[in-house]
Amino acid sequence: MTAVDAWRRELEALEPAAWPAFLTARSGLPGPRADLSLVQAAAESADAEVVEALLAHGGEYATMCAAAAAGRRADDPASERTTRLLAADDRWRVREGVAIGLQLLGVLG
Repeated sequence: MTAVDAWRRELEALEPAAWPAFLTARSGLPGPRADLSLVQAAAESADAEVVEALLAHGGEYATMCAAAAAGRRADDPASERTTRLLAADDRWRVREGVAIGLQLLGVLG
């Protein structure tokens, strides 16, 4: 089992409201590197309700995960709008989340 698979299992057991605190606590921040395996797992698992909870939280890592999840689903018009807004965010980690999500969309379809 990969790290992404392990994170995905943990995330899928959580209620949407619990995701922001869970992700923030396990982000690897503050520090030089955010946990990108966790970002990918969030992007692959988060539904619209979770994305809204992450955006409402507003923290940098939670928003990065929301950006990755929205980018992963940017083939949907609502997710595309969210992705475009987040791609212009002042925080580079949030913009990187968009890039991760779009890469996942390209790979996973």
